[in-house]
Parts: sequence; structure tokens; C-alpha cells
Amino acid sequence: MVSLAIGLVAALVVTGFMRGQLKTVRRKAAASDYVRPGSMNVAYANDVFLYSHVNRTAKPKDNDSSGGSATHTSSSGTTHGGGGGKF
Repeated sequence: MVSLAIGLVAALVVTGFMRGQLKTVRRKAAASDYVRPGSMNVAYANDVFLYSHVNRTAKPKDNDSSGGSATHTSSSGTTHGGGGGKF
């Protein structure tokens, strides 16, 4: 119990000291408050839009209730998958 109490007191002293050093830190309302004046000079700013046109196609409904199978033949000739049914 004594060693636990000594460890707790030591931890409180250390964290109290560290907290005391942070008293000058305050939350800022805007990101520009964190930038030092003159340290960031933006010479050219431009927005680039890579795609301005998007084609949308409806996915066809699958009304087939038979299930079907999905198989894959590997390079060794072995067939994998199948099983049928829907997920």
C-alpha cells in the first residue's frame, strides 16, 4: 500500500508539472490563428475538377429465381466456386 501511495503521489506531481506548462495553450476559433504570419505564402491557388460528366445507368433487376452458379477455372484446370443459390 505504501509503494502504491508513493507512486500515485509521484504521478500526480509529474502530471501537475506538465499541466502547468500548458497554461498558455488555448483553443482557437479559426485555422488561420495557428499559422505564423509570413510563414505560409500561397502563390497560386486553383481547383481542378477531373470529371465534370458522370453517366449513370440503372442496374438491371435480376428476376431469375433459379439461382445459377458462378464458377472459375484456375490455371491448373481445377474448377472452383459454384454452389448455386442466392446470398
